[in-house]
Amino acid sequence: MLSAMQEFSEWKKAGLMPGKLSMNLSMLQLEKDDFIDFVIRSAAACELSTSDLIFEVTETQAMLNPERSIIALNALKSLGPDIAIDDFGTGFSSLSYLKR
Repeated sequence: MLSAMQEFSEWKKAGLMPGKLSMNLSMLQLEKDDFIDFVIRSAAACELSTSDLIFEVTETQAMLNPERSIIALNALKSLGPDIAIDDFGTGFSSLSYLKR
């Protein structure tokens, strides 16, 4: 994740318009106690705004423990990145969970 942020930062510094950096995120990563701090420190070290980032989590992983996932994803979202649900419709989630 850090190396992706570093590369993205270099593209921006070179004057390229890379858009946003989208990275896959496992629920195991998200549930680590220091993950939020890691994102903040990594973005700052790479001179990126967290709004430059998109974190993708699969529906299947998010639905293993939906209430815990919602809390963790909301905490991450409060930093400013976008959150994407990958492979939506392949599992058993409902639109009400997606809305939350």
